[in-house]
Amino acid sequence: MKKILWKNSFIFLIVLLVLSNKVFSSCDRYVEVGGNGNGECDTEDSPCGSIKYAVEKSANNDIICVGPGTYTFESEISTSKDLTIIATSYPAEETIIDGNGFNVRAFHLQSNDFIINGFTIQNFRVNNLHGCPFYLDCSSPNSSKSIQFINCIIKDNKAHTGIIKSYGCYLNFENVRIQSNEAIGQGGGLFCDRNENYIQPQIKYTDLIISGNSAQSFDNIFNQLKTGAYEGPACAIVSGPDLQSCDECNKGGNCNPETGSCDCLPGSHLPSPGCEFCQSGQYSTEVNSTVCSICDAGEFNNESGLTKCQKCDPGSYQDQEGQSECKECDAGFYNSNNGSDSINDCIPCEIGSYSDQIGQVKCQECDFGSYQDQTGKLECIKCDAGFYNTKQGSNSSSDCIPCEKGTYSDQTGQLECQKCDPGSYQDQAGQNKCIKCDGGFYNTKQGSNSIDDCIPCEKGTYSDQTGQSECQKCDPGSYQDQAGQNNCIKCDPGLFNSKQGSDSSSDCIPCEKGTYSNQTGQAKCPKCDPGSYQDQTGKLECIKCDAGFYNANDGSNSSSDCIRCEKGTYSDQIGQSTECTKCDQGSYQDQEGQVECIKCKKGSYNSNHGSTSSSDCFECEIGSYSDQEGSSSCSLCIQGQYNNKRNSTTCLDCSTGSYSNHEGQTICQYCSAGEYQDELHSVQCKPCSFNTWQSNTGSYKCNYCPMNSITLKSNTIDPKECFCSVGYFGKAGESCEKCPTNGICDQLNQQNPKPQSGYWNSNDNPQDLIECKIEDACPGNGIGVCSGELGYTGFQCEQCLSGFYKFEEQCLTCPDNNWFRLLLAFFLLLVFVVLLIFVAKKGESYFGSLTILISFFQIIVLFPKMLFNWPFKMQNFFKNFTFFNLNLDMLALECSLNLSYTEKCHCAILNHNNCQKSKNLKEGYVIIQNELEEVIKEINSINEKKEEFVRKIQNEKINSLKDKQINIELVKKNYQKNK
Repeated sequence: MKKILWKNSFIFLIVLLVLSNKVFSSCDRYVEVGGNGNGECDTEDSPCGSIKYAVEKSANNDIICVGPGTYTFESEISTSKDLTIIATSYPAEETIIDGNGFNVRAFHLQSNDFIINGFTIQNFRVNNLHGCPFYLDCSSPNSSKSIQFINCIIKDNKAHTGIIKSYGCYLNFENVRIQSNEAIGQGGGLFCDRNENYIQPQIKYTDLIISGNSAQSFDNIFNQLKTGAYEGPACAIVSGPDLQSCDECNKGGNCNPETGSCDCLPGSHLPSPGCEFCQSGQYSTEVNSTVCSICDAGEFNNESGLTKCQKCDPGSYQDQEGQSECKECDAGFYNSNNGSDSINDCIPCEIGSYSDQIGQVKCQECDFGSYQDQTGKLECIKCDAGFYNTKQGSNSSSDCIPCEKGTYSDQTGQLECQKCDPGSYQDQAGQNKCIKCDGGFYNTKQGSNSIDDCIPCEKGTYSDQTGQSECQKCDPGSYQDQAGQNNCIKCDPGLFNSKQGSDSSSDCIPCEKGTYSNQTGQAKCPKCDPGSYQDQTGKLECIKCDAGFYNANDGSNSSSDCIRCEKGTYSDQIGQSTECTKCDQGSYQDQEGQVECIKCKKGSYNSNHGSTSSSDCFECEIGSYSDQEGSSSCSLCIQGQYNNKRNSTTCLDCSTGSYSNHEGQTICQYCSAGEYQDELHSVQCKPCSFNTWQSNTGSYKCNYCPMNSITLKSNTIDPKECFCSVGYFGKAGESCEKCPTNGICDQLNQQNPKPQSGYWNSNDNPQDLIECKIEDACPGNGIGVCSGELGYTGFQCEQCLSGFYKFEEQCLTCPDNNWFRLLLAFFLLLVFVVLLIFVAKKGESYFGSLTILISFFQIIVLFPKMLFNWPFKMQNFFKNFTFFNLNLDMLALECSLNLSYTEKCHCAILNHNNCQKSKNLKEGYVIIQNELEEVIKEINSINEKKEEFVRKIQNEKINSLKDKQINIELVKKNYQKNK
């Protein structure tokens, strides 16, 4: 196949050269790398820099000529024009269309005739669904659109579906390779869609290779075309399903265009069917060999498909047939021959040589400073330290020679010995080091072999280390008056020496005035620091200025250089070098030369620095204080305190019943009504708790509600908001009494008890619960409430409403006709009168007897009124004698004469015979009623005074006890606080 491709490439090159003048001279557009990218691109002198721009400028049937180089696509070329895009250089590797990894398609073509010639198209990445670098849309039924790829390489692209995706186009491939592409979906190289209406065949090719592509399925070609869709050599190198008339030669095969079949090339064999490469260790030399030959011993073959075996290289051997590699000789051995077939060909290294690696062709001689006296060794033996060897390939330890006097060798394997350095010597042979001269001596010679070469240092010099080649001069500040010394003598403190190499103590001179030396060995005396002076020579230190003075200059030689601190400043340390410090805030100084400033007194402050007078200390304003001397500002009184005086050193605590919730207060605020404060130094007041009250401001306590009363909230101001609890009664803010046995107190703040059923009370005296004579007449649960539906009303429900009459303490409904009773009463009265007349005529004896009889019966009638529980039958018996009492209730005058119960009562009291409504009767009723009301008022007044007196005594006792308890608690708190 390579021969075919080279042959076709050569033919294309000849044709290209022949037609170059014609083709490129007829170019309609020109593209070059670095072109100006604008204009019409219609001349070689003004080419475009972009293929896409040239396509946009072109018309149908234009030829676009593209120069060599790399063209990067950042957006696709989409066109329906019929164009030819041809590279002006060959081969295709010289003109590259590169996607640069962008998510971009190369071409979207809908042309009738489009040619791409001479390009390498690579590195396109199309990530969208069904995307591909070449999208060829010829989807019109029965169309004859043609897309041609000539002399192109399409490689290293990645898409979703195929690299070239064709919908119904006629594709023509000439000398094209589609290789090493990848598709996420189907058909890594070529994706052909099927359409029943498309004209066949659809793909023509010569020299087409579609191989090495990968996809999820159908790596190289996804084909949905009909049989006969391909037209070309029978053995085109393609792969994929449903290729119909296309077959692929096996590896090791070659397409024979004359026979249309695959021949097995040398290096392969034909086991049937197809060709296979010969394996490693095998070879074949003929076309269509049926078997592969085995490599002989001493040979190897490490690849498949080879036509001959290779001989083993020197340093190796192979003692078996059919091997893919040779065996290397061990370290310590060598082999200089090719094609060795035995391990015996590996020879041990001779004495004086070595081999430290496997597979060696020859052994290496021992280096200088080493030897080897045995064969087959991996390394040589180094000469010991103190010895050397100048020979290469030495085979005996006697070749290692001892170092001479004045030389040494401190490492093994040395070629030569080194001379002793200056400052040292060696007076023996075969040594690994030299001997250093002692301290105080030196030696300038190299290779010294005697201790006599070490010379003592002269006066004014020294040597403080061994092995010195020269002595050092004494540093300034020192001297040496003897030879052979390892150090110099330092000048004493208070002296100095500026000379180097001094050999006498007289070179140490006393320090001058204004200088000092507190250490030995000084080259010069330092000047006195600022803040000090020295008025004598040869001193170890300077004299510091006293506190209250300062000196800003160095090298002072008189105490007069120390200057007094000015007013408003101070110096509290000796040796002050800078100007005196200004007095801090809160202080002043009205004199010179002082060591401290005077602090402002308590109760005052000073916010300035450097004050010179006590008048700079200002009094603290009211609401503030200063409890320390030297304050720069006054502190505001904290919350819970106040101050109403200037120049104060402290603040006062707010007293009980007051508070302060801001800083800097001059007075404390009184607690509001409904609040209290029983502690000092308070920032807020406490609310009166439940069941307590306080109507005044500035209170230190709250008053308790009377016993058995409560409040509905805290912060209560009015004592009238103290309500009697359930089960008790009384006015708000006054004493509460327990509900009587026959009363009901089921509500909060109930001023009077409500009577139970069978009991009655009035507004005039609601606390007096009276048992009703008729239980049903008094339903209870209210003052003065009577059973109106039963006809009861009035005081103790003993009166009857209109439409009812009183009989035997009960109210009965008036009958429809009451005149019968009146007639009966009249008749009985008439009988009684007749009887009286009869008795009168008979004599007084009968009258007396009758009187006794009537009185007897009247007494019997009084028995039921006694406080005795009579049996029911006796009560009925007694009722039969009520007639003798002349009870007017029997006549039901309320019903017959339409009298009210009160009018009837008055009638009975006044003994008015007619009992009719008259003016005199009403006047008498009014008089009696007024008298009764006066009596009742007097009684109520007495009761109220009594209750008020009792309540006052109770409250005084309660408050007295609480005051005592609060005072005890305050004493305890103050005691604990002071403690």
